[in-house]
Amino acid sequence: MINKLLHALSNRDSFHEPVFRSDTGFSTKVVGEEERKLRALLLLDVTDTDYYLKVYLGLIHAYPDIEAHFDDKGRTYDVEDFGIQAVQIDGADFMSAVNAIGLFTDPVSEELPVNLRYRIRYDQPEYAELSVRESGLIRKSRYNLSADGKVIHIDWPDDFPFSGPLQLQEPWAMGSEINIAVEPRHFPYEVMVSRLSNNAYLIRQISEAGLVDEYVNTQDHQRKVAIALAILAANNTSVFP
Repeated sequence: MINKLLHALSNRDSFHEPVFRSDTGFSTKVVGEEERKLRALLLLDVTDTDYYLKVYLGLIHAYPDIEAHFDDKGRTYDVEDFGIQAVQIDGADFMSAVNAIGLFTDPVSEELPVNLRYRIRYDQPEYAELSVRESGLIRKSRYNLSADGKVIHIDWPDDFPFSGPLQLQEPWAMGSEINIAVEPRHFPYEVMVSRLSNNAYLIRQISEAGLVDEYVNTQDHQRKVAIALAILAANNTSVFP
């Protein structure tokens, strides 16, 4: 079977990343309510992006002693590639000219879910509507255009991860919008550990695996999450009967 760990973690048979190929022999496991809630806490129920899967596969790979428990030789992807920051923008381009740098600042996220998709939409001649899909945040912000109308200078809010102007692909007018999808490198593992701390189902699974002392005593938040993920994956009987 190819991509065993990917299927075991996601419990999915389709993916967005081209390198994430589904095995034709895989059937999704029917999960109980407790496991469903744990998967939701881990954001594994998010299916419109593979961001969390890439974060988690990279995390498990960072702990060889944990990864060694999985026979996963048939991978169609290279975990090492997941460290590359990905930013996709539609409707504009980040500028790179000297003294006019527009960029994604990639801050450390302190909340979950991670904000991955932003939209800038024309609202009024001096105001743009800025929104974040994951949080539902919508606000208005001032902007101005360059003399030739090709560059937009937005008054970015402090909690938006962008800086500087954007080069427009089309004239800015009613109906105009810019969509930005980001994949932050900095994942809030401490926040995730806090989310998992009161999940009785996870604690039972950790106990059955004989890992309570290790899980409780480690101060490494990333390792705690890796242990939780590994236990969840190992219990996916559709992959590991």
